Amino acid sequence: MSRLKKFKVGIVILILSLIIIFNIIGPSGDSIGGKTFYGKKIMVSSPPISKTPDEDFFRGLALNFEIHPFYHNSTTVRERLDNNNNNYKKEYTVTVVTQSTIDRLYKIGLMADKWKAPISVALYVKNRDTELPLLETILKENPLLRVYADIHLLFANNTRYPVNNLRNLAIKYSTTDLIFVMDADFLPPIGLHDYIVSHKRYFNINKENYNQKYKRIIPNVQFVNQSTFTDLSHTPNMVPEDQDLKVAFVIPSFSSSYDPSLLPDDKPTLLRMVLDKKIEPSNLKVCKKCHSPTNFQKWVQDSEPYEAVYRWIYEPYLVFDKTKTEWFDERLKGYGFDKNSHTLVMAMQGYRFIVLPEAFIIHINHQESTWEGPKQKQQQWDSLRIVCDLIQESKVKFNYDTNKRVLDEPLPEECYSNEHW
Repeated sequence: MSRLKKFKVGIVILILSLIIIFNIIGPSGDSIGGKTFYGKKIMVSSPPISKTPDEDFFRGLALNFEIHPFYHNSTTVRERLDNNNNNYKKEYTVTVVTQSTIDRLYKIGLMADKWKAPISVALYVKNRDTELPLLETILKENPLLRVYADIHLLFANNTRYPVNNLRNLAIKYSTTDLIFVMDADFLPPIGLHDYIVSHKRYFNINKENYNQKYKRIIPNVQFVNQSTFTDLSHTPNMVPEDQDLKVAFVIPSFSSSYDPSLLPDDKPTLLRMVLDKKIEPSNLKVCKKCHSPTNFQKWVQDSEPYEAVYRWIYEPYLVFDKTKTEWFDERLKGYGFDKNSHTLVMAMQGYRFIVLPEAFIIHINHQESTWEGPKQKQQQWDSLRIVCDLIQESKVKFNYDTNKRVLDEPLPEECYSNEHW
């Protein structure tokens, strides 16, 4: 690496470090969550433990929804010309799964223009009379949506926004086993599908090839017999010796208020725009712990995949095999813990999270969304009630001691607290 390139990379790392430090600690060295920085204690109000959630919370726990799978079928062109001008079938391996309201569907049209591979979209319909005609208009005006997106409908049933019902609907009807769970207001760079596919070998790590090829990148994997794996003292690092290691790809996420048409399609241009403060790592101002295990400073420098070590409440954007994972918990509706709870369950299953060094997505910044139901903060506390139950349920399901930490998740007596964020 030339001195000039090293200098530029160093500047980008410095800027990323300052962004992360500023957003985690704050401009004066303060924190949120009642911890001490620079000798100063910051007090935070206690959770409303005595407050009973609103009626819509309980109503939404087990309600069913009317759905319409494949309201629109993609017309994806699966034929290309090879160098000899002979037709061959274009095989797609990864499907983006996403969810949205109909008025934001045009953003998925922007996504389709970059992704150019299958997209499974679950749309939330609140008013059939006004929204279905709007859906038809958007489809007519967005040819790439018609080409690449399978659209499934879920009709409102007087609950908070059913984000995980929508995700599961999109996952269920995706046309490939490998899925990329992404929110509707993100843009991938051109060519991301094929770049992900070029690393598909990581989904076939087993006892025979681990030590020779993958141990350096994913350390501390133990292939064990079935009796050891099912023992109450087993750990997430253990894998049954007759099975493959469970792997999910982390796609680092950034955000920008820049013109979407001018956002980059390659890592060097992205880093220049970070240097120019036109792009920054995602979500640090909202949830400082949600993406930090990705290690953006390392991503800037590295040219080969590396492991992101799981920490609660990590919620990266992931590519994984839908046939080997749990569904998203549909009790979680509205705001809070809907995605990071699923990542925790994956980690308890033994998933290892591998960051791809040239991959990224960029959030198109917009006005803060409004959420149906109580205020956003109250919805977050309500969701945490479910997560505290989910953690214990998952320990039972995967045969862990419910009184001990499996990773760094909260124990029952400390779960319903403000220390998570």
